[in-house]
Amino acid sequence: MKAYQDKITKGQFVIISADTEQSQLQALKLGLATENLGQTPFEMGIKSTEMMYNYLMFSEKPIKRNFT
Repeated sequence: MKAYQDKITKGQFVIISADTEQSQLQALKLGLATENLGQTPFEMGIKSTEMMYNYLMFSEKPIKRNFT
C-alpha cells in the first residue's frame, strides 16, 4: 500500500480495511488506508450479555450508546 500513499493522500485511491487486526490499524495510522470497518465479536458478546443482565436484574439501561 505504501506505493500508493501519494494517491491515497490525494483521494485518488481508496483502501478500505475490514477488520481490527493490528496490521490494518497500523496501516490506518500511517495513512496507508482510507477507512477501517472493524468488529470485536468476543467483546460484543461480553458487552451485550452484561447490558442484558444489568437491565434484567437491576432495571439499569445502558448509559452510553453501544453498537452490539
